[in-house]
Amino acid sequence: MILAMVFSLVFSSVAIAAPKGERISNELELTVTVEKVEESTIRVNEDLSTASVVGLYDCFTVSTTPGDNENVLVRGKLEVINGPADGFKLEYVEQNSEHSDYGKYLSLPVDENGVAWFGPATGFPLGAVNNSMLRVTWNTAGEYMF
Repeated sequence: MILAMVFSLVFSSVAIAAPKGERISNELELTVTVEKVEESTIRVNEDLSTASVVGLYDCFTVSTTPGDNENVLVRGKLEVINGPADGFKLEYVEQNSEHSDYGKYLSLPVDENGVAWFGPATGFPLGAVNNSMLRVTWNTAGEYMF
């Protein structure tokens, strides 16, 4: 009886190859799922004037759509592509109702390379926003591209 058990265990683990050209394995199936990833967007709404005067300010709003990145920590970047980096002053309205400056315009500094970052260094959770309020005051005449 013991020998029968030993032989059955030994022979059950032995694999025998089939003759060349014959198929011995199972068929493998592959299922591929393709998902469309909804992209995030940020845009300046159509309420920004395309013409202004030095010394005046223009208020405008920015909208964001999180797509598949809702609540991902992000920062906004504004970059001057054309025009002097110090030709304007940029401000935003604090929208966090728990912040001590809620509802006030706060400075959004632009560095000497013409770059301004919106949001804390650690980022803020991306969400659907229709009306982040900003204000630009023009110091220098010219054409600007951001």
